[in-house]
Amino acid sequence: MNYPMSIDQTAEMFVRSGMFPDLKSVEAAATLLIIGRGFGISDYDSVTGLYLRQGKVNMHANVMAAAIKASGKYDYEVTENTDQQCSIQFFRVDSAGRNPIGNHSFSMAQAQRANLTKNFTWKQYPEAMLFARCISAGYRAHCPDALGAAPVYVEQHGEMEVDGPAETSPPPAQREVPKQDEVDQPSTVVDGEEIPVRQALVEEIERWTHKTREDSIAALVKILDEAGLPRPCDDISLGIVLLWAIDCRKRELDFEDCFDAEFENLMERLNPPAKEDDIDF
Repeated sequence: MNYPMSIDQTAEMFVRSGMFPDLKSVEAAATLLIIGRGFGISDYDSVTGLYLRQGKVNMHANVMAAAIKASGKYDYEVTENTDQQCSIQFFRVDSAGRNPIGNHSFSMAQAQRANLTKNFTWKQYPEAMLFARCISAGYRAHCPDALGAAPVYVEQHGEMEVDGPAETSPPPAQREVPKQDEVDQPSTVVDGEEIPVRQALVEEIERWTHKTREDSIAALVKILDEAGLPRPCDDISLGIVLLWAIDCRKRELDFEDCFDAEFENLMERLNPPAKEDDIDF
């Protein structure tokens, strides 16, 4: 693929345009471009379809599916795609035509066991979500070299690829937690005092759980994990979590109980209904 501008020039252009709010720096954009060019995909697909999390390359399902077909070595055919199951037949392509090399399926029952279905998008678009999981797992099983040797995953609302063994999450002390000394960060007003959103959220969890600051940060990490929010988390999402926590505390709800009765309410606030055309799969 021909790239008319250098990686540095292209990265700076994307960031300066302001049209890609997820690109926080030229360096972040350049990293995606380097990876994307290594995969042989367009610069636009790199900055809109790739996402790095904990050093792993996540890819939107539509980009992965297109890459399989464009590889010239592989192809696939969807044999079933309902709100309960998706099945995909994979092929190796050679001079003799398409040769079946395996079939992969992913069901709603598997998604429920993996605790994926509490996400609002799973409830709104189950067929698309099942396809995303199925194409990702099938890629790893049947077409691992379609985009080179690096493993890739499907990313959607913070979800990771689910077909392999569950990864062990690092303890809270090793995670990036809300910082209290950050400057120039968005603020909110609590009891007449303007304080940073992150600080307000940690203090609200302290009031709600009646725990130490360290335990409250761990509780906040649990909320962010359950909601599928990435870290560092944007301040808009943290503000939504803050309003939800305030509401739960004022209603005198137990912190642990909120994950059963009230957590869907938080997910709906974080993921308001959207048009299908506006959602990347």
